[in-house]
Amino acid sequence: LRNHESVSGMNVSAGGVLQLVGRPFLSWTRLAASAYIGDDTIVVQTAVDWHPGQSILIAASNAIDTSPGYDIAEIAAISADRKVIKLVSRVQFYHYADVDHQVEVSLLSRTIQFVGPESGFNRTDLYGGNIHVRGKAIISGAEFKRMGQDNRLL
Repeated sequence: LRNHESVSGMNVSAGGVLQLVGRPFLSWTRLAASAYIGDDTIVVQTAVDWHPGQSILIAASNAIDTSPGYDIAEIAAISADRKVIKLVSRVQFYHYADVDHQVEVSLLSRTIQFVGPESGFNRTDLYGGNIHVRGKAIISGAEFKRMGQDNRLL
């Protein structure tokens, strides 16, 4: 390992079992109406079981990848019918929805989170938290932030 003050991680030894099952959520839906730059509300096709505080991704609708084109936003509120989502921030890109094509909206947040240390993860070092499994692991409904080591397998 590189020169780090501490190693952040979890180890499952041979013969050990790690089973983590987070609450399942609808993972994605599509826009029911276009979202324009500056909008702070989107309308989706399917009623969602998402909650304020969770993060979503509104996919890019540009055919040619000239800019990121996607938005990541935090949910501020959801309507009673669960199809109108108020965002904490405003949409930065145009997202297309019509009869033939609708952009996807995905839930990024999960109920189980593995978060590596901020101090050890940067663009020059590329070192984050890790999970070593030599036994068995069953993980669902989990999200990973600042995890892994660049070009390193153990």
